[in-house]
Amino acid sequence: YPYISYLYGKYMDTQSSKSMIDQFIVDYNIDMDEFCKSVDQFNSFNDFFYRKLKPEARKIDQNENILISPSDSRLMAYENIGTDLTFSIKCNRFSINGLTESDLTKYYSDGTLLIFRLTPLDYHRFHFPVAGIPEKSRRVGKYYYTVNPISLYYNVNIFLKNVREYSYLHTKNYGKILYCEVGAVGVGGIHQTYKPGELVQKGDEKGYFSFGASTVIILVEKGRIKVDQDILDATAKDMETQVKFGEKIAVKA
Repeated sequence: YPYISYLYGKYMDTQSSKSMIDQFIVDYNIDMDEFCKSVDQFNSFNDFFYRKLKPEARKIDQNENILISPSDSRLMAYENIGTDLTFSIKCNRFSINGLTESDLTKYYSDGTLLIFRLTPLDYHRFHFPVAGIPEKSRRVGKYYYTVNPISLYYNVNIFLKNVREYSYLHTKNYGKILYCEVGAVGVGGIHQTYKPGELVQKGDEKGYFSFGASTVIILVEKGRIKVDQDILDATAKDMETQVKFGEKIAVKA
């Protein structure tokens, strides 16, 4: 898997891959008016894939009491995740400690877990859900398994095996937030564009994924946020909620 993903990611950086763009836009009905570049300005499929939004394409609510979605994605949310961070997702036991290969119980026992699954048709840049000061990103894992819904239903621990990068965001209202990006089959890389140690505002870009499906996972300390009820209700039914970058998903508790 790693070798195949590497080669595929490299191909998506070539000029030859540009030939895939027009059909991709048609197949997935992508609104190019939202983005900074026109179709003929992209140098490769990856250049198109991690295209930038126009500033006016998304409205960011700067109310300090609101937490926004960091990406265009399908969201599942879990409150009160347990003191040992081990609980069930889609009939599978899942230990959050494995995300960083370190003990997270000190900060996140009984906290809130947010899983944002990006599909290939989504906008693939990810952003900060609130203002704060981010630490340097760390990299763990080495595999590139698929993160489609069927695979996750049978083996949610894929999240603990795939290549991932994580960092901490120190915030005024939400404590110490864990922010983790997870790669998958076809993802040529996780790219960080922020500057560690410098203040970021809600909605500022954190980074982007190269071609493929991928996931952003966020952990928030106990009692810090209240997730919107419609999202929690859908998750309880093992259903994802489609969200857009900048959309309100929770409020300060």
